[in-house]
Amino acid sequence: MGRTEMGALGNKNFRYFFMGQFISLMGTWMQSSGQSWLVLSLTNSPLLLSLVPAFQTLPMFLFSIFAGVIIDRYKKKKLLLITQTASMILAFSLSSLVLFGHIKYYQIIVLATMLGITNTIDNPTRQTFVRDMVGDDNILSAIALNSSLINFARIVGPSIAGIMMGWVGAGWCFFINGVSFIPVIYGIYKIDIDGEPKALNNKNGVFKDIKEGFIYIKSNFELILTIMLIGIVSCFLFNFNVIIPIIAKEKLNMDATGYGMLMAAMGLGACIAAVFVARYNRKIKIKYVYMLGIIEALLFILLSFTDSIALNIIIIVFIGAAMVLFSSIANTNVQLMSQEEYRGRVMSIYTLVFIGITPIGSTLTGQLITLYKIDFALIICSFICIILVILLILLRIRYLKMK
Repeated sequence: MGRTEMGALGNKNFRYFFMGQFISLMGTWMQSSGQSWLVLSLTNSPLLLSLVPAFQTLPMFLFSIFAGVIIDRYKKKKLLLITQTASMILAFSLSSLVLFGHIKYYQIIVLATMLGITNTIDNPTRQTFVRDMVGDDNILSAIALNSSLINFARIVGPSIAGIMMGWVGAGWCFFINGVSFIPVIYGIYKIDIDGEPKALNNKNGVFKDIKEGFIYIKSNFELILTIMLIGIVSCFLFNFNVIIPIIAKEKLNMDATGYGMLMAAMGLGACIAAVFVARYNRKIKIKYVYMLGIIEALLFILLSFTDSIALNIIIIVFIGAAMVLFSSIANTNVQLMSQEEYRGRVMSIYTLVFIGITPIGSTLTGQLITLYKIDFALIICSFICIILVILLILLRIRYLKMK
């Protein structure tokens, strides 16, 4: 098999990155699932559950634009070694508190916030470093392969977490996550490129660099519309750490193992979609991202109308597939629309609207679930999303006619 046929996996550096992520992401999903179930068990409150992802992503909301300047100024490999080590320490800290019986709700909030600070730099750094490793020709393949890893881990991680929580408790899920960072840190260390900063004048002040990034984004209306679309869908639909445990516990009366099964179903759909995109390995037009946003909302509306465990699982599989198709195509188009010297700042804004806006979305979703129960909350969020996406489509049509 030739290098071209292998896509991103034909690149030695990407293979180091890929194999390290393969192990680490399973631990990450074990912790994510275990943390959500632990909070719900401690508090039995949808609102308090929604505050954990809100605090975890609040640093991205507040500091992503500053992270973009850091990424454009410093070597990405060094930044990743620092952020992955910090994430490992936080996982071991959470594990220790649970295993020794000292865990409190506020401690979960503090550790989630600290992890959010780490991820504010880590997430956009990883995305831009992938492009440094594979180049433009294989960027869609690399993003899709990474998505396939994330979503394979979404299948395996929650399933293992559900079994382990019923057997030995959530603390061991967090401990395993801490151990899983060792391979990814080693993989990043073995990569022989540093991810050098591109053409940024380090003598500029931070705020001047941020201003230049916003001016650059403002100059590309297609980029602005795409970022707005990502923000809308993320805010109203991508609140899975709140929605899935509530569906499992309150709607379907499932235990921790059943919750793990629902998360695994989402991961299965997402993994299938990611493999499809990775094999396709060609740029997919941005118009399909708008269609996928509406499809995702319609799937959530459909989910709200059934109490059948089997139908919930089937719909959640399709939700997972639509999520990965949406995020992979959007991510690829945003990166390819961005000039290299501005890419770190553009991807930090992408991270802000894709992940950092979650404090708004998860808190809104949690409050709606508290007031109206899960089904009606899903309908409200989905209809708002559809209306806003249609408005963006009309704006894009008008913009294309004016070009």
